[in-house]
Amino acid sequence: MKRAALFSLFASLICGCASVDISDAGGRKMVSIKNSGWELFSIVPLASGDINNPGAFGCEWFSNTVTLENNLALLDRAVGETGSSGYTGVSSSVVDETVFFVLLSRKIYHTSAELLPGDGNVRSGAGKPVN
Repeated sequence: MKRAALFSLFASLICGCASVDISDAGGRKMVSIKNSGWELFSIVPLASGDINNPGAFGCEWFSNTVTLENNLALLDRAVGETGSSGYTGVSSSVVDETVFFVLLSRKIYHTSAELLPGDGNVRSGAGKPVN
């Protein structure tokens, strides 16, 4: 268990990471989406989150998937997968971190929203990631 957690932490530090977390605590269903990636000289993408398989250990090499459009596509997908009727209260933020002087930088997009109750029918393909 400790090795898996350590590997996950190490992989997220050296690779990009995409995750979609849904919580229904407190009577409200909330979704939190995080997508991060690394760039060389803040221009050349090295690794970013795999938006087609969020939460997995994989990443997209030499491509930039860290965009607001991709986070919103993941939000649409969460609406479809949970059978929600939509979402409200969308909030997004971006963090740019520079490491090793100007050599490496990491960009993180975070998007959160409240999922609205739906009719319970799970919809497939509600959102499609933009590459």
